[in-house]
Amino acid sequence: MKNHGCKNVFTGNFNTKDAKKSIKVSDVFLEEILEIWAKVDLEQLPSLEHFQEQNLWHNSSIRIEKKPIFFKDWCSKGSTKVKHLQKPECNSYFSLKDLQLKYDLNVAPLRFYGLMSAVKALGNSSSSK
Repeated sequence: MKNHGCKNVFTGNFNTKDAKKSIKVSDVFLEEILEIWAKVDLEQLPSLEHFQEQNLWHNSSIRIEKKPIFFKDWCSKGSTKVKHLQKPECNSYFSLKDLQLKYDLNVAPLRFYGLMSAVKALGNSSSSK
């Protein structure tokens, strides 16, 4: 499970289909636990606070190229939730440069803008409910 972020798998928001495709394990017991966990429906985001607390990784609502994502390097630096992409004082998003400085990451622009686009799409869909 280390390659998938250990506990981050269980704090994400995978649906069953994505969990089976994204996390490959040889342990039958662990595979069953993942399937059961993925059945928990976390799609409703009733408030801005719920949106900001959404996990970035292993979240079926945040997708790049139609797949949930996991960036191990970002996760290991502490960037795990939507709020970690935002400036705390004004809820606006970090620029690429600001994010690189804050988390000491070397981030490819395409990866950054892909994630930001997916996160903003989730925020827009949750605010329209």
